[in-house]
Amino acid sequence: MAGAVPGGSTITAVTLQLYMSRTSANLEPVILYRVLADWGEGTSNAPGEEGGGAPAADGDATWIYRFYDTADPPAAPMWATAGGEYAPVVSAGGAVGDEGYYTWGTTAQMVADVQSWLDDPAGDFGWVVIGNEGSSQTAKRFGTRENPIEAYRPLLTVTYQAPVCPADLDGDGAVGITDFLDLLAQWGADPGGPPDLDGDGTVGITDFLALLAAWGPCP
Repeated sequence: MAGAVPGGSTITAVTLQLYMSRTSANLEPVILYRVLADWGEGTSNAPGEEGGGAPAADGDATWIYRFYDTADPPAAPMWATAGGEYAPVVSAGGAVGDEGYYTWGTTAQMVADVQSWLDDPAGDFGWVVIGNEGSSQTAKRFGTRENPIEAYRPLLTVTYQAPVCPADLDGDGAVGITDFLDLLAQWGADPGGPPDLDGDGTVGITDFLALLAAWGPCP
């Protein structure tokens, strides 16, 4: 999120588009939940039509582990609950049928999720996509960001309102010495949102220059 949306912005709408490329099922519910713990992506890659899966590789998220360790699985970080740690509140839901594009959102909870990730990037672990796990032959295969066809990769669309005066860190209607001190206090850090004015993930010289350029009363 850092760099794509200016820090301090207000998220107003969010949609997620996925491409469903293979299934033997008819309409099935597919639900998004906000993930609450960090997880990994290893190098495992299922063969063929991919429904049979593949052995977990180092760093993979599995049903039990957040970051699998092939050399010593019991030492790997585990989910607090098998299957993953995610918020109890549904972020978005919908029914998925035949092959094609499907969109979730915008919903109030998706907006709240993305706002929280913008304000606190360290807590951005994405959404888990959960289908019908109570019956057999209900699987849906979705394109991921590694898909060789770019059009089949996930597409997150975020609408936002940029802050009117982002350098006004203390909210007093003007950019001045207290804002400068607030920026210095976060120097070298990644606080999420202001005072990372350029949204590059680190408070540094370009943020200082942006603050100086905005010095004085806010417009």
